[in-house]
Amino acid sequence: MDGLNILTAFFAGVISFLSPCVFPLIPSYIAYVGGVSVLSGERRGVSLSTIINLLLFILGFSLVFIAFGAGATFIGQFMAKNKMLLAKVAGTVIVLFGLSFMGVFNKRMKREYPLRVKVLGWLSLVAFAVALYIFFFSRYDSLIMGLIYLTLVSAFAYLLNYLSIITFEFLNYEAKFQYQAKKSTYMTSFILGLSFAFGWTPCIGPILAAIIAMAAVQETVMQGIILLAFYSLGLGLPFFISGILVDLLLKSLKAIRKYFRLIEIIAGVMLIVIGVLIYTDLLQQLAYLLPDLGLEY
Repeated sequence: MDGLNILTAFFAGVISFLSPCVFPLIPSYIAYVGGVSVLSGERRGVSLSTIINLLLFILGFSLVFIAFGAGATFIGQFMAKNKMLLAKVAGTVIVLFGLSFMGVFNKRMKREYPLRVKVLGWLSLVAFAVALYIFFFSRYDSLIMGLIYLTLVSAFAYLLNYLSIITFEFLNYEAKFQYQAKKSTYMTSFILGLSFAFGWTPCIGPILAAIIAMAAVQETVMQGIILLAFYSLGLGLPFFISGILVDLLLKSLKAIRKYFRLIEIIAGVMLIVIGVLIYTDLLQQLAYLLPDLGLEY
C-alpha cells in the first residue's frame, strides 16, 4: 500500500466530518459524550474523563469502519482473478455516488412508477454499463476512454433519474440506532460511537463506499484495515478536537453552515476523481510520481 491511498482515506474521513448531515449534529454528540450541556451554553473545563469518553466514542465508530475494511478486503481476495473488472465496477459506482453527492440527480420529473418499473430501470442501467464495457470499452484502457465510458454511463443514469424511473434518494437516508442514557459513562460513550457508525453510514455512504472500494482491491486484509483506520483517524481527529474546543465549535457552527453546499460539491468532486483513478487504475501509477514526498508505505 502506498502513502497516496492512506492520505486519500484520511482526507475522506475529514470530508465526512464536514458533511452537511453530520456536522450540524456534532454539538449534540459532544454534549452527551463530554457530559456538557452544550446547547444550553453551559461551559466546563476539559477533564480526563471527558478525554476518555471522546476516545471511546471515536474507538466505537472506528472499530465498525475498520471491520468494513477488513471484510471488503477479505471478500476482495476471493475476486483477485477479476481485480481489474472489480476496479471498473467500483470506479463507476463511486463516480455515480459523487454526482449524487453534488446534487446532480436532484432534478427530476415528478412521476411515480410501479416497483417493477423501478427494478427494470436499475437492471437496464446495469445492463447498459455492462454491455457498453464488454462490447466496446474492454478493448481500451486509457484515461480518455475511461472518461468517455464513465460519461456515457452517468448520462444514462441521469436520464433514468430525470424520468424518475430510478432515484438516488437512498443515499440520503439515515438509519439511526437509538441509544439513550441519563448520563455519559465510558460504556455509553463507546456504544454511542457504535451507533454513530451504523446510524450515519447511509449519510456518509458515498464517501465511505469509495474508501471501502479501495480496501476491496488491496492485496491483504491488513492493508484494508490500515486504510479504514486512517479514514477513521480523519473522521475521529476533528471529533476529538471539537470535544476539546467545544465552545469554539459552537461559535463556528453557524458560520460554517453557509458553506455546506460548497462542502458537498468538494466532496462530490473528490469522489469522482477517486472513481476515475480507480477505474483507469491510475491510483497506483500516480503514487509512483510522488517518491520524493516520502509517501510510500
